[in-house]
Amino acid sequence: MRYHPLVKKHINAHQGKSKLTLIKVRRMILQSLPNIEETFTYAMPTYRMKQNIMHFRGYAHHLGIYPGPVGVKFLKTLDQQLVLTKGTWKLSWNTPFPYGIFQTLLHFLKEHYHI
Repeated sequence: MRYHPLVKKHINAHQGKSKLTLIKVRRMILQSLPNIEETFTYAMPTYRMKQNIMHFRGYAHHLGIYPGPVGVKFLKTLDQQLVLTKGTWKLSWNTPFPYGIFQTLLHFLKEHYHI
């Protein structure tokens, strides 16, 4: 696994709880999706294996997770209260990060993309 230096720079641009959440999100991705390639595209951390699998980005007031339409469709089956759009899962920094749901999403993506 090669780490992309801009991912660390993106994470380090945040402070406090948001920075800790970004660190844990990255760690969970790297641990759950072995042999995934970490890149930095569209100005955000990107994880790919022959194709883009997932992106994430910390913003001032929220975290955006981009698992693509297939990931969002799966998330809709888990919890109707999640803030989801076509390819995005939006999470406010003011609410606890749902690590269990995120881990379930990573497991689904691993199976879906045969990683």
